[in-house]
Amino acid sequence: MPRFLSGANQAHLHNQHTRYRAPVKLRSPGKVNVQVRLFARYRELAGTGSIELDVPANSTALDVFDRVAERFPEMQPMRGSTLMAIDAEFVRPETELRDGEELVLMPPVSGGSLEAGSWKREAGSGAD
Repeated sequence: MPRFLSGANQAHLHNQHTRYRAPVKLRSPGKVNVQVRLFARYRELAGTGSIELDVPANSTALDVFDRVAERFPEMQPMRGSTLMAIDAEFVRPETELRDGEELVLMPPVSGGSLEAGSWKREAGSGAD
């Protein structure tokens, strides 16, 4: 390190060269990178809640689902009833993804069961 720099300037110069820098990703032309978040049963099947994929440009949410389902075939029977969202907004399966977007895949969910009459209000409770 140059001796003509003061202690503070030497520390600053040192920090500039030793800071962590994010890795550079080289992408193929005609490809987009998407982050796929998996919930509920899909997360269990994949063993993770997040997958990063490079997919062809103009890929739809359904195309990306199909790519993920190739790796985890147990997802395929739920294809038609999967909810999809891009960047926290529900979308139709034919919606195209852009580079850097996040696709959320949610399998169909079923509710629990209630005992007969458990939703009845008590008489005189004053609730409408």
